[in-house]
Amino acid sequence: MNKVGLALVVLAASASGEDSRRITVITANYAQAPDELLSEARAAAGEIFAEAGVEVRWLTLEEADRCAGCTSQLGRSTFYLRIVPNSMISSIAVGHDYLGYSIVPAGGAPGYIAGAYFERVKELAKPLGCKASLLLGYVIAHELGHLLPGAGSHARSGVMSYPVEGEHMRLAAQGRLNFNRAQAERLRRNPGN
Repeated sequence: MNKVGLALVVLAASASGEDSRRITVITANYAQAPDELLSEARAAAGEIFAEAGVEVRWLTLEEADRCAGCTSQLGRSTFYLRIVPNSMISSIAVGHDYLGYSIVPAGGAPGYIAGAYFERVKELAKPLGCKASLLLGYVIAHELGHLLPGAGSHARSGVMSYPVEGEHMRLAAQGRLNFNRAQAERLRRNPGN
């Protein structure tokens, strides 16, 4: 495990067709979560986005460093997602943040930073009887959803549900919580670049 950690950067690019979209996600793991667990979480988040018609390409931080221009579109087509430990939560969390966060500036400026609280996700997975990687994938999809044009804010159904009620958590634990139909359509129509 790279002790420097991995930073999750998401680069959104328009796909050639109107019915699809492509994003690239680069992972930064400040919580030092196991590589296998992160790989499974990325796969789970990728499936959630694929269900909405969005293809996800995952890169490491090192790969992103070698990518010319990868961060030139912050807030428009490039986003950062951090996997953080409990020790970092007090400096990040506000109010209702329990499993993750996203920073979207006031005044309509695009946001580009989001994160997931790894240890909290891991602890919540136990009583739900699900793999921490599956729940982490849901949290990643939810927090990135706040940053991606078209996904919108909290909703009453789907990945963007808030408040998260028992049924939402059961669906997430089963890998059956996706973007709702309207969010998926907006995500495909809005390439972000």
